[in-house]
Amino acid sequence: MTTDAGDLLRARPAVRPDLTIGPAMIDGNRIRHHLRIGDRERLLGVGAKEWFVIARLDGSTTLAEIGAAYAAEYGRRMDEAGWRQVLRVLADNGLLAGVPEPPAGPDAPRPSRWRTLMSYRFPVTDPDRLLERLAAATPWLFARAVVLPLAVLVTASLAGVLVALPELSEALRAGWRDGPVIAAAIPLVWASVVIHEVAHGLTCKHFGGKAPEIGVMWRFPILAPYCRTEGLQFFTRPAHRVYTAFAGIFAGLVVILPFWPVWLLAEPGGRASRLAAVMLVGGTLVAVFNLVPFFRLDGYFMLTYALNIADLRSASWEYLRQRRRAWRGGGAEPYPRGLALVYGTYGVASLLFGSAVAVVTLWSWYALLRPLVGDVAAVLVPAATAVLALSVALVAGRAQRRTGAGAARGRQT
Repeated sequence: MTTDAGDLLRARPAVRPDLTIGPAMIDGNRIRHHLRIGDRERLLGVGAKEWFVIARLDGSTTLAEIGAAYAAEYGRRMDEAGWRQVLRVLADNGLLAGVPEPPAGPDAPRPSRWRTLMSYRFPVTDPDRLLERLAAATPWLFARAVVLPLAVLVTASLAGVLVALPELSEALRAGWRDGPVIAAAIPLVWASVVIHEVAHGLTCKHFGGKAPEIGVMWRFPILAPYCRTEGLQFFTRPAHRVYTAFAGIFAGLVVILPFWPVWLLAEPGGRASRLAAVMLVGGTLVAVFNLVPFFRLDGYFMLTYALNIADLRSASWEYLRQRRRAWRGGGAEPYPRGLALVYGTYGVASLLFGSAVAVVTLWSWYALLRPLVGDVAAVLVPAATAVLALSVALVAGRAQRRTGAGAARGRQT
């Protein structure tokens, strides 16, 4: 069916009522909005201009009115061909009211064997409904009257660990050589990690997200619980994303608070004081480790969400590649000054941090192996291990990129 330009501009199309449009986020050097149909996991990303149009397709505003607002905002008025293209793209993606959603595409590609060796997840259950009921029953957990006193106690606990670190370290070393202490510490540590992950899911549910999966994650060389959260892209306040990322660290620090009176009241040198030292020092170190923004852990996501950036690491690497290309005389994309400063600072800092970690790790291995196998072997073993790890990482990265490129080609056809 054909319509003239006047009929088209008088049309009042609407997006489907179950379409959710997320707030603006920075993706590279552009602004992106995430779209979601219903409560499905499938997400779409659109730029600022596309969002400007989609947000106004409410069934009561004509395309002529939207076009006038678009021209005032961007200095360019869309013609009939432009509107037809926009509507066709929206219809093809099932975003318009009354238009059926397109059939689901191929399933997500399975990770390569190399990728599986380095990182894999073993789902156990879907805790979303349980966490939803728990969040509805415990809104007081997020009240200031509860959070602020706990924050004061946690801060005092961290200060206490710092002040008493020599005594705690001595008790910790003794605890590592005490079998019953280790036997008691292992389930306590795992329980605290589970609480850490549940706190992420519970906080995500409190702010309107989802927690559809909890399980055990293998990330070489660590095996630990995890909780997958969804919907953070649709939180209207970036602070709520930061709270969700920080919730695990905060819960872990709250869990070790009861061990302070144990440490203070138990007999010095006894097993109770040793266990308390293991939990206090271990819990504090886990929190500090998680806060480092150069690992893809809670601290990294807290920083990413605070800056309202979709993926800080990928964007920083891309920015550095663009700078290298420009330095070699090639074309490079422009970046706003503030964003360039953020990406450049994070990218260089992560390179320096990664290099420092590699040097310290290799030197530690050398110092550990030298008394056992001699100078030559102490150099060769860490070097061979580093080369092997780097090779595996490169192969895994290439396999993942090939898989991603194949999936992208499949989506385009």
